Amino acid sequence: MEDIGTNAGKVWKFLKEKGPNPISNVGRGVGLKRTSLDQAIGWLAREDKIQITKGTPNRHLVSLK
Repeated sequence: MEDIGTNAGKVWKFLKEKGPNPISNVGRGVGLKRTSLDQAIGWLAREDKIQITKGTPNRHLVSLK
């Protein structure tokens, strides 16, 4: 559970510095594999700290609220 919170912090920091990004870019930017990234994004979504919107086809953008 601690790793998920730590990874969520990394994702939040990345988004604060870089702004809205496709989910795949966020994963590469923070160095997380897809499962860990999904968990971190889920954590932030549950805390209502991020917004996920549909970007170009097959790309979803994630941003801070």
